[in-house]
Amino acid sequence: MGVHFFNPAPVMQLVELIPSLTTSPETLERMQTFVAKTLGKQPIEATDRAGFVVNSLLVPYLGSSGGSPTRVSRSTTPSSR
Repeated sequence: MGVHFFNPAPVMQLVELIPSLTTSPETLERMQTFVAKTLGKQPIEATDRAGFVVNSLLVPYLGSSGGSPTRVSRSTTPSSR
């Protein structure tokens, strides 16, 4: 079972839970309960693949806005003058 906390972990509420092929439904349920009740965060289940859920949502959003990841990165990074 993979567990991905977003940075900065103390502030971000979303936690990805990535069950493997051998993760039992009981283990997934226990992790969902632990993340929600003990940690007070919002668990989401993600498939085991490259990248994170947020990235898969961000890239199409950037494309629809006319921005590219490189252009957005340049526009949000302080220039070194």
